[in-house]
Amino acid sequence: MSEYEYDIRPPLPFQITGDFIHGASFALHMSKIDFITWRRNIDTGAYWIKFHSASGKEIRVQTSVSDLNYILDKYSEYKGSKPKLKYESDAYELDY
Repeated sequence: MSEYEYDIRPPLPFQITGDFIHGASFALHMSKIDFITWRRNIDTGAYWIKFHSASGKEIRVQTSVSDLNYILDKYSEYKGSKPKLKYESDAYELDY
């Protein structure tokens, strides 16, 4: 980017640092995630990701499909899952 160009994309609503997923108002260790669900908003194309914890708490993050796959990749890596999870369909299903 030149000095006159600006990245106008909004910042990600989360970051992954080590084994933590954190945002402006939450921090969650991956060991505390019981499972992850997501749903595509058909009007906007954005995805709502919901992290479910064993305690019953839920954290929701709105993001893109590429960021959803980034989270699934990092979560699979943390859990040692093979094959790694990857969302590839608009039919609300997982494809390997």
